[in-house]
Amino acid sequence: MLRHVQVHEESQYQKYYPQEIPGADYDSDHEYAIAENHPDRDLSAQATGQKRVSGLTYIRTPEGWLYLRAILDLADRKVVGWADLR
Repeated sequence: MLRHVQVHEESQYQKYYPQEIPGADYDSDHEYAIAENHPDRDLSAQATGQKRVSGLTYIRTPEGWLYLRAILDLADRKVVGWADLR
C-alpha cells in the first residue's frame, strides 16, 4: 500500500492519509483472474543492469496530484530513471 513521508511543519504541503486508493477495486469476491504473489523472488543482482525494479507513488500538491515513478538498479540500489506526471 502507500507509505507516507513525514512533512516538515513549515512546508506548504499537507499530510495526506488516504483510507483507500482512488479507483481501486477491493472486492475479491469475483471470477476474474488474480495475479500470483511471488514473495520469494530473488531481488539480488551481481552486476549493474541485470535487474531493475520500479515504483509509483502520488503526492498531493497545491497545484494538484503529482505522480512519480522511479526505476532502481538492484545491484547498487541507485535510481537509474524517473518520470513525473502532473
